[in-house]
Amino acid sequence: PEPRPSAISQAIGVRGIVVFDEITMLDASVAAAANALLANNEINTSTGLVIRDPDCIIIATANTIGDGANRVYIGNNQLDAATLDRFVGGFITVNYNEQYEYENFDSEVVEYIHNLRKLIESNGFRRIASTRTIIACDKLKKAGLQWRDSAIAQWSEEEKRTVPGYRG
Repeated sequence: PEPRPSAISQAIGVRGIVVFDEITMLDASVAAAANALLANNEINTSTGLVIRDPDCIIIATANTIGDGANRVYIGNNQLDAATLDRFVGGFITVNYNEQYEYENFDSEVVEYIHNLRKLIESNGFRRIASTRTIIACDKLKKAGLQWRDSAIAQWSEEEKRTVPGYRG
């Protein structure tokens, strides 16, 4: 095949924003190329060397802080110190948008999931009570189904017993 510029080589050569979504899930060889790009502001491609535009901002997202897979985030790879070092001073923690949740979903569902979040944090449970959980439970409630049980369906019995009102 004829050499063609890759999407990343086209994106970094101009002013703009490049997002490595879920950087901790990158294949090791892709992560190595990204690391080199971040270190050297250039990338070698089949069409030649591409220099990163000075106004090209690179953002990486992840559900972890680069420390690898755990019971909650199985598919994540650990990032090496060199990669993490390239983002020093730029770590931003983004929490759930509670205003959005209250404005768009049943308040009883939102309150229940927010209380689950508090339980998860205070007990150190390796569980997630995300906006997706709210969306799913909101749909189940509207359909007249058991939404509370669904929110904790994957929890252990011990974890479930910490939920106020859980009947088992």
